[in-house]
Amino acid sequence: MADRTPQDVRLELLKAVADPTRLAVLDRLAEDDEIARVGAFNARREQFLRPCLRDWRPLPDRERRLERVADSELMLCLFHAVFDRDGIDVGTAMNDGLHAIGFIRLTVNARERMEAPLQALIERGMLARVDGGIAIGREAFVRPAS
Repeated sequence: MADRTPQDVRLELLKAVADPTRLAVLDRLAEDDEIARVGAFNARREQFLRPCLRDWRPLPDRERRLERVADSELMLCLFHAVFDRDGIDVGTAMNDGLHAIGFIRLTVNARERMEAPLQALIERGMLARVDGGIAIGREAFVRPAS
């Protein structure tokens, strides 16, 4: 019996993932409205829900400062920006994240402020640098142990 090549292993994995029985079950669950399909993801509808981001627009200018936004809030807006448009460049992710919470410009200071939350997400595996851009990391889909 010949050794399997990496191409053979990949082909077997692709066949296992594309198992017609599993795909039929997913189709039936989606038709019965038991699961939702968003892009390449299949999940219960509640799994696609996400927390609302705080809108900083209505605050007075003296209180509406990026320095006052918690790192956790910046991490959340960055994560959602990348999740909505997976595989985008870092600048676009930062800009989209800031827009989501009501800050309209990605200035040099804003970019510096966003760097620590971005790095924290990368270190936790929630985001990953890929091909000069940024994408959702493996840990984003891991359910915490209860």
